[in-house]
Amino acid sequence: IRSCSEKLFLDLAINYKHMLVQPLLQVFYSVATPQNEDVLFKDSVYTAIGLSAPVVHEQLDFDAFIRDVLIEEVQKQNPGFNILRRRASILLGQWISIKIGDASRPAVFQIFQHLLTKEGQPLNDQVVRVTAGRQLKNIADDWEFKADHFLPYAEAILGSMMQLIDEVELTETKMALLNTISVIVERLEHNISPFAERIIGLLPPLWEQSGEEHLMKQAILTILARLVTAMKADSLAFHSLVLPIIKGAIEPGSETQVYLLEDALDLWANIIAQTPSSAASQDLLSLAPYLLPIFELGSENLRKALEIADSYLLLAPSHMLSEPLRPSLFTSLTSLIGQLRPDANGLVCNLV
Repeated sequence: IRSCSEKLFLDLAINYKHMLVQPLLQVFYSVATPQNEDVLFKDSVYTAIGLSAPVVHEQLDFDAFIRDVLIEEVQKQNPGFNILRRRASILLGQWISIKIGDASRPAVFQIFQHLLTKEGQPLNDQVVRVTAGRQLKNIADDWEFKADHFLPYAEAILGSMMQLIDEVELTETKMALLNTISVIVERLEHNISPFAERIIGLLPPLWEQSGEEHLMKQAILTILARLVTAMKADSLAFHSLVLPIIKGAIEPGSETQVYLLEDALDLWANIIAQTPSSAASQDLLSLAPYLLPIFELGSENLRKALEIADSYLLLAPSHMLSEPLRPSLFTSLTSLIGQLRPDANGLVCNLV
């Protein structure tokens, strides 16, 4: 219902822009002052401004609003202002891709750092912090996100996010917060290294707690793949944790293969790509035979499995051409030739 209402509002705003924009902006300017403490009315007006961002962005100086109003409002300790704290993170998440200048982005990160802080902030209840954690994904996923701007706040924000994941109980909420961290990992690239060990340490308990919640396991595999890509050869330290997870997801007949095979293959491919030949462990090499049953499946995962086989041949050619793996590998590959599309046949022939 809410999504339909938002779409209806946007359609109306676009079609009747000349009728709605000026009255809305007049109301907004009349209430958007730090002196106005009518929390519920402000929350309603800010909701409208958030939904109408694509329509009113040319007439509204949102950077000035952040600087002159929002920063002060999220620091107020008056009763009821937790409502506006929650609304502030939603509003920033809606406007970040519409019109927030580079000069205002450090202030945006400061606001989220403040809203995610639990200690000494009684108004930052769990609703405020969870909402901020969810909306931070939009901030990090924005095209104009710059790692250098975020790094001064990274330790505090990531620490608060991990603390919040431990605190909440619902799997869906944990997964949403984990997805936010996953996006931050991807955007920070190699800059994530100082925080990688703490993030990795968060994952095994979540894996165990998720039980049959395969979506959570998929989210964990995704963040592991992004961490491996970001850390490159430094990710070797985490192989002892990651390789058993991959093995459990790719073993033929395993309960999780149906749900996790695609994500496990992505993680597997990233690990091989980032592993130097001199550091290829026996545990990593022992996974190579599991490619053969995946070849036989002939599913949409076949291309990724062929790419992994290609990486293995570059990583450890002696191992891949040793007994008993070599005959089985050739048998599996030759059985595919002529059964696939031309481009896939080309991949197989290249491997042979």
